[in-house]
Amino acid sequence: MSRNRIRCELCDEIIESTFCHDFKYCDCGAIFVDGGKAYSRYGGDLENIIVVYDDDSEKPLAEIISVPEPPPIERKEFEPVTDDEIFYDIEKLHEQIEERDVEIIYLKERVLELERRLK
Repeated sequence: MSRNRIRCELCDEIIESTFCHDFKYCDCGAIFVDGGKAYSRYGGDLENIIVVYDDDSEKPLAEIISVPEPPPIERKEFEPVTDDEIFYDIEKLHEQIEERDVEIIYLKERVLELERRLK
């Protein structure tokens, strides 16, 4: 392939990347082409990309490459949480916040002490 062209099936525009990093979107923004003669990179809505060959013949990208379906999302069932468990978690979080506040106060005092030494 000496030219890097694709056609958008939605807006029917043919876009061409003529040099490396020549990134171009079609008019409707559904697809893009990049790479010029250095490489061919297509993106966007892959189902709407039609590859345009040097002899102006066309072939849907889906017939050239196979795009795997994403794996199904596994849904986990969670056991109900009691109010007591929620209150316990809240209490632990408050404890962690207090510990961090003490650390911050200590660090502020240490900074002030070092600043006084510099004067």
